[in-house]
Amino acid sequence: MSINLRIAAFNLENLDDKPGQRPTLQERIDVMRPQLVRLNADILCLQEVNGQPLPGDSRIFIELR
Repeated sequence: MSINLRIAAFNLENLDDKPGQRPTLQERIDVMRPQLVRLNADILCLQEVNGQPLPGDSRIFIELR
């Protein structure tokens, strides 16, 4: 018996890295979603997800909501 397991990993640190441009979260989601759906991975690993800054030194991960 064999089991197939699809694992996908993405480094998102520079997904929106363009000089002088900052795409919105929705624009980035619109780019990534079709790719992730196409992969049909059983496990998805997202590395270096940047949190959005809050007042002070804390951050919130809007992408994970």
